[in-house]
Amino acid sequence: MSDSIIQVSPNYELHYKETNNGTKTVIKKRKSHKEYDEHDEEGEDFNDANVAVNICEDRIMGWFFEPAQILIDFDKIALNKEYDVAAVHLITPLIEVLEVYKEGQKPSNARTIPGSELPRSGDGSGQFFQKSAKKIFTRSLSQLRSNTERDFAIKILYGGCRCGFAHQGYLQLIPVPDEETKPKIVIARGKPGELSLTYKQEEYGSKEVCTLTIYAKPYIEQIKKEFKQFFKDTRSSQPKLNKFHRVWKEDWEMKRGIVPPVSRSM
Repeated sequence: MSDSIIQVSPNYELHYKETNNGTKTVIKKRKSHKEYDEHDEEGEDFNDANVAVNICEDRIMGWFFEPAQILIDFDKIALNKEYDVAAVHLITPLIEVLEVYKEGQKPSNARTIPGSELPRSGDGSGQFFQKSAKKIFTRSLSQLRSNTERDFAIKILYGGCRCGFAHQGYLQLIPVPDEETKPKIVIARGKPGELSLTYKQEEYGSKEVCTLTIYAKPYIEQIKKEFKQFFKDTRSSQPKLNKFHRVWKEDWEMKRGIVPPVSRSM
């Protein structure tokens, strides 16, 4: 007998098992999992909300934060090789993902499936991202002079970093209503804070240059910390678990039509 299998995270597989009562879907730990033992052969119910949290956490930590940490630390392996930009690129989209799971609803411009009952927010993905970023980077933002500056910093992060990487493959300039201000973004290392916003008059010209600096290592560590707290809180609160799970289920319904099972003998 063979199972049809999809690897859904670094350490978990989804098995479609043919039984006398039809097809059964179970989640199993991969044999490479450090906690694997023979009892795991029975598997767990794929539709269980707590199982979904385990898979999501394993996926976020194993396929995103672990590679990002390797990129950050690469200069320890190869002299004069730094991949902080790639690490920031990898992790930045997760800022919006975190807010979607917390809210239990999708942005107004997100894709949906026919007949979906998942709540839709009146806000678009940009608002979701910025709302989440303000919560994640509270410490850094508190160092800025005003709410106007805090809002401006997050707008630069969204428009210049998140959208720049998504649409141009790199950081981009963003249009600002104040023509006297020229915003730019720098990815750097070597400071305990995650973000900073500084102003400096152009050496030649009348415009004021506004620079948002992303300090790659603490930036990524802070986002990771927020995710760890989210998973902990979700496991201990049924309302939070319900919000997470309804988004998770819709995402799976959208994906399973385009991710075919890989059959192999068991």
